[in-house]
Amino acid sequence: MNLPMRNSQNVRFDEFQNSGELEEGEYWSEEYFSRVYRALMDIIEAHGVGSDGWAAARWMVYEEYAHWDGIKIASSGAVDNAYGWLQSRLPPGERPQLEFEMFPSDNAPPPIWEGYNAMLPTA
Repeated sequence: MNLPMRNSQNVRFDEFQNSGELEEGEYWSEEYFSRVYRALMDIIEAHGVGSDGWAAARWMVYEEYAHWDGIKIASSGAVDNAYGWLQSRLPPGERPQLEFEMFPSDNAPPPIWEGYNAMLPTA
């Protein structure tokens, strides 16, 4: 799976005010997230969730996403914002640890994610 790093077709740009200054955030677009989830679902259907299927493909997606929004280190500790690509099936009501939107209150995966999550192994 070859995921392009940065191009305007796969990116959404959001603007927001921060201390009176206009700032811009870059995020994978919902359409791009959906295409990646569909590709992972196709891999699961064709090759399963083992080392020849999802278990390997998820690391490829993780590495590409980490270039965008990977490990961040601050005085309070480190956070791996790409970890959501490595998570196994999540229980109902729980969402993957990824940034789909700028603000946490709006952060929800695209609708296809529910089907993808249902295909994942439980831990």
